[in-house]
Amino acid sequence: MYTKTKNCPFCVEEINIDAIKCKHCGEFLPKENVINSPMRVLKPQNFIIPYYLTQAIIAFTIVSICTTFGYGTKDGIVNSNDSSFITILDSLTSLLEVWLYMSLFKYLSNFNGITYAKNLLIGLSLGVIAFSFLDIFPMFYPGVLGSEEDVRNYSIIIFYGYSLPISIIIGFGFMKISTDFVGGGKDFKKLGYSLIITSLVNYFLLFMIQEFLQIFSKNVVIAFGYILYIIPIFFIMNIFDKAHEYNVSCRT
Repeated sequence: MYTKTKNCPFCVEEINIDAIKCKHCGEFLPKENVINSPMRVLKPQNFIIPYYLTQAIIAFTIVSICTTFGYGTKDGIVNSNDSSFITILDSLTSLLEVWLYMSLFKYLSNFNGITYAKNLLIGLSLGVIAFSFLDIFPMFYPGVLGSEEDVRNYSIIIFYGYSLPISIIIGFGFMKISTDFVGGGKDFKKLGYSLIITSLVNYFLLFMIQEFLQIFSKNVVIAFGYILYIIPIFFIMNIFDKAHEYNVSCRT
C-alpha cells in the first residue's frame, strides 16, 4: 500500500505525511494551516533594518508628542517654528512608515491566503505618501491651497476616509494568521486587531474633535492621536524581531 509522504521542514528527510515528530532529526513538526501555511524557509530579507525602522518611528513620534506639548516654548504654546518642525518630522516619519510597510509586504510573501491584505499595504503606503505631500506643501507654497491649517485639516479628513476601509481589510487579513513556524503569529493577530481598533477610534476622534476640544486641550487630543498611531508599530517590531531570531537560529 502506498503511503503519502512529505519532507521534514528541518532536515528535509522524507517522513509520513501525518507525522508529528521527525524520525530522522527528532524535531516536532508545526501544525499545518490552510490559511497561513508559510514556506519552511524564509525568503532572503534583512529583518534588522525594518526592526530599527519601527524603533525610529516610535522615537520620532515621541519627539513630536513632546514638541506638541511645547517643551522649550513659552507658556507651553507651540510656536510657528515648532509647528514647522513637527510637520517636517511627521513627513519624515511617514516616509519611514512607507519603508516599513514595503518591508512587511515583502515578508508576507512567505505566507499563503492573505494576498489581498498584502497588496493593500501598497494602497495604504500611497495614501501615506499623498498625505505627507499635502502636509508639507504649504510650507514651500504658502497660500496656494489655502491656509496651512485648512490644508492640514482637509488632508487629514481625506486620508482617514481613504485609509479606514483599507486598514480594516488589512487588519482582518492579519487576524487570519493565528500561528506560524516563525513564531510571530500572535503578533500578526494583535496587529490586525490594533489596525482595526486604532483606525476606528481615530476616525471617531476626527469627527468628534469639537466635542473633545471642549473637554481636553488641543495638545492632549493630538498626543492621543500620536499614541494610537504607534500602537500597531510595536506589534510590527515584534514580528520582525522574531523573524530575525528565526533566521539566526536556522544558521546556528
